[in-house]
This record gives sequence, C-alpha cells and structure tokens, in this order.
Amino acid sequence: MSKIHIETYGCTANQSDSELMQKFLEEAGHKITDLKASDYVVINSCGVKTQTEERIIQRLKTLSKKKRVIIGGCLPKINLERIEKENIAGILDTRSIDKLPKMIEKISKGEKALEFSDTSIEKPDFVRSAGLTGIVQLSEGCNLSCSYCATTISRGDLQCFSPESIVRGVSYLVKGGCKEILLTSQDNGAYLYKGQKLPDILKAVCQIDRKFYVRNGMTNPVYLKFLNQFIEAYKSEKVYKFLHIPVQSGSNKVLKDMKRGYTVENFKKTISAFEKEFPMLLATDIIVGFPTETEEDFQETLKLLEEIRFDMVNISRFGKRPGTEAANMQTLDSDTMNRRSKKASQVAKKIIEEKNREWVGWKGKILINEIGKLVSIGSEKQYIGRNLSYKPVLIKSEKNLLGKELNVEIKDSTIGCLIGEII
Repeated sequence: MSKIHIETYGCTANQSDSELMQKFLEEAGHKITDLKASDYVVINSCGVKTQTEERIIQRLKTLSKKKRVIIGGCLPKINLERIEKENIAGILDTRSIDKLPKMIEKISKGEKALEFSDTSIEKPDFVRSAGLTGIVQLSEGCNLSCSYCATTISRGDLQCFSPESIVRGVSYLVKGGCKEILLTSQDNGAYLYKGQKLPDILKAVCQIDRKFYVRNGMTNPVYLKFLNQFIEAYKSEKVYKFLHIPVQSGSNKVLKDMKRGYTVENFKKTISAFEKEFPMLLATDIIVGFPTETEEDFQETLKLLEEIRFDMVNISRFGKRPGTEAANMQTLDSDTMNRRSKKASQVAKKIIEEKNREWVGWKGKILINEIGKLVSIGSEKQYIGRNLSYKPVLIKSEKNLLGKELNVEIKDSTIGCLIGEII
C-alpha cells in the first residue's frame, strides 16, 4: 500500500477525473493523503493556457526533488517533450486513469511508466460519491478544430458515453446523498450517441426519482441548432437555468479565423431564445488579443459584452498552444493584449455588479451546497447556496445548513455573490 496525494488543475472534467483516480487507487488498497505524508504525488494537469502550463512545470520541478511524481490530465499529450525533461516517475493521459494503480506497481519496481490510450472507459460507471455535489462526464474529447485550442490534441476525438451509463452514474450519486449533479465534458453540446443528443440526456437524468438539481456544463454555440429541444429540456424544475456558452469574440472576422463555426448573430439568437423563457445565469468565455484581432474587432467584443450583459465572464489573453494552427501566427504585442484584457475585465465587472444588484429584494428557495470562504464573522459560519438560476447566495448562520433548502430574501450583493437572509 502506498500513500498518494492528488493535485488537480483545470476544469470540472479534470476534477471528475481526479475523483475517479482516487476511487481506482483506494480500490487497489492505496491511501489518499495530504502532500506531506505522501509517497507519490499525482498532478492532474490542465493544458488550456500557457500560464497554467508554466505553473504546472514549476510545480513538477519542486515536487520531483522530494517525491515520486506522476503527471496526468491534458498536458502530457500537448507537451510531452517538455514534461519528459523533468524527473517524472510516470505519465498518463486522460483516457488511461484506470491504469494508475498498475503504474504505481511499475514505479515501485524502479520502472518508468507511460500510459496513453485510444479509448476511454465508460467514466460515468465509475463515479465516486463525494458530498453534496457530484460530477458525471458525458463524453471525452472534442470534434471541433478551433485554430487556437489544444483540446483535441490533449483528449482526442469525441467519445460519448452511453445514456445508460450516464443515468446509472447520476442515480448512484443522488442515492448516495448528492443534492446537485454537474454534467460535464469538453463540450456538452457535442453529445451524440446513437441518435440521442444533449436534450435527451437532460430529460433522462431528470426522470430519476430523487430530489436533486442538474447543472448543464459548457456548450459551444455551433451545437445549438436543436434549440427548441434544448429549451424544452431546461423547463424541468430539476435543471438549473444556467447557460455557459463561450462566444470568444464579438467579431465575425475573428470567429472565422478562430474556426468557431458560428456567427455573432447566431450566438445572439440563441441567448435571446433562452432569455424569453427563463431568468438565466449567462456565462461566457472571451479571448482577447487573438493574432488577427484589430482594434475594431476588439471594440465589437466590448459591444457584445454591453449588449448581452453576462453574469459570468472568463477573460483570457491569447496564448500559443503547441500543435495548434494559431501557434504559427504572429502574436500581438503584450501591451496591446494587457490593455484589451484590462478594458474587457472592467466592462464585464461593471455589468456583473449591476446585474447582481437587480436581485436585491428577490425572495425564493436556495440549496446550500458549500461553506463560504470570506472573512471570519465570529461564531457565525458562512454558507453558499444556489437558486434555480444558479446564482450564488451567501447566508450567515450558527447552525449547520449544508444540504438544506431554505427560503431567503436577497438583502445586498457583491460582484461575487448575492447576500441573503433566511425568511
């Protein structure tokens, strides 16, 4: 038996992969521990951004001086050559996480281990019950060929898991006490299994006879051609009215250069259709400083932010990823990228603050799903709950509120959350 510490970087799918790793390791007799007590450290890496890669490489350099380190996640297939320069005991990709216990055996015998696989196990069949929130993956990989993105390199072409295994995974988690389920993948909208699409999966999951909520994960605009079916699936009282659609740019020229497969007009039509039906939490991703982005293109992005008024915006500066088409393009100067990033962030934050203030006075039900992490307030604890629009609501209480559904009134707001009181 070995003592193993797991560190996770990146998206919800990576968090799910780390839970699966933990399950496979524990079933093999290993113990998951903190860093200090560990014999091995597993780094479940993210490869989306250059800055994240640099942080992970520095982490590998530090840890490998003291521990036997295994790296998994997205980075191995994106930049294997760079990883192999470090003193790493084992390397595996996202489709080989079930092989982790055997890798430990090899490494313990003094062997170096490398595991890359063409196909993945049915990940939903191996979910691990872990508290109030459970994660179920719908698929592995991506079929898009965006010019800047290394997801297809890191996770391969799209492999969708069967509807039966997804329903089994969700059923297992909610029967084990999960109150909310995060359905995730590299792109939920791409789901297609023997004619069944994402709306079919949402409906099947919502038919499970338990009290729980479902958050649908990121969905690219190019896959929302089945808009009416998608909206119909969202009408379930179990589905959070949360929509994460990454637009990336407000310029059609830049979107074409990015090879995104949709126009700004398509995107706005989708948002409008949802907002006519529900009070939505709208989340998006923006890339500033793409190599072909002019000042006029950037102004189009700011215009789109002002028009759509998102509740959440993840703004990233363009960074070259190995193996992508955009890696061969001439980048903009850092001053231009920094200025555009700062300006887009200012616009987004102002809108988010305004939208949050609009919730003051709202009364309704929330599910408490986590402990707050703000400043200490004496004997009271801070809890975070979500309403049906997935808005985070901070509640103060001396009692343990985790897992409870409460009626609250919103009294105040910050850029990060709403402030509520129990009524």
